[in-house]
Amino acid sequence: MLQLSAALRPTGGGFRHKIFDKKPVALESDSQEKRRNRVAGAAENRYFCKYNEHQYAALMTKAEIVKQIAGQTGLESKMVAGVVEALLERIRAAQIGGQNVYFRGFGSFVRRERAAKKARDISRNTTVLVPAHTVPAFKPSKAFVECLKK
Repeated sequence: MLQLSAALRPTGGGFRHKIFDKKPVALESDSQEKRRNRVAGAAENRYFCKYNEHQYAALMTKAEIVKQIAGQTGLESKMVAGVVEALLERIRAAQIGGQNVYFRGFGSFVRRERAAKKARDISRNTTVLVPAHTVPAFKPSKAFVECLKK
């Protein structure tokens, strides 16, 4: 939990929230499974897909993916980590270069154009213009969406 310095705390009878009075709590070291289950609802939010024989919690890190692939294939974790990192770098480079990336049966990494719009800067109480820009997005395939519905 974030502990704010005395300079950032509200003063003069203003609104005080409980976060300002609590001290940071050190979490005990425990297994990855328990850490994942601390996420709200992760224990109840498991997905099962007929294309995949395993069940996973709602939160999975790159390190966990590398560990599982290394365990299934028998390859070294460093080699698998290099392949995963190279895949992600190629997806990133393609997106930066203006290309979309398609994985049949999984989904597409696409670029979406956002139009210019007006927004409010509430700290200055002014209207600002947000220019048109491109954002990365993921569009799951129909098979993947059906898998998640079950």
